[in-house]
Amino acid sequence: MREIINFNEPVCKKCVYYRNSITGPTFGTCKQFGVKDVVTGNVFYNYAEICRTNENKCGQKGKFFKPEKQPKLFLRNLTKYPYIFLGGFIVGNLIGWSILNDSGPFNS
Repeated sequence: MREIINFNEPVCKKCVYYRNSITGPTFGTCKQFGVKDVVTGNVFYNYAEICRTNENKCGQKGKFFKPEKQPKLFLRNLTKYPYIFLGGFIVGNLIGWSILNDSGPFNS
């Protein structure tokens, strides 16, 4: 029988408080826990891994986990934002516009 430990526990990188590090997800931080420098006002957040191993913080069960909202992509959003950024080029309504109107950017 196969068993995966912590399979049903929430994942930090899907939490609104999680911030990924430029060095990778291992050094991601949790904006729920940190220390504020009273001189500079800078906040130093705890590593997410530390928060998940400390039961006084989020703990193994992720007691402060709050799922991030996923953007919903509907067809009506495509009409609101009709341009697609593709490899340095904007593709979208310019092509349709030039076909429908002889004075488009591709027709001189």
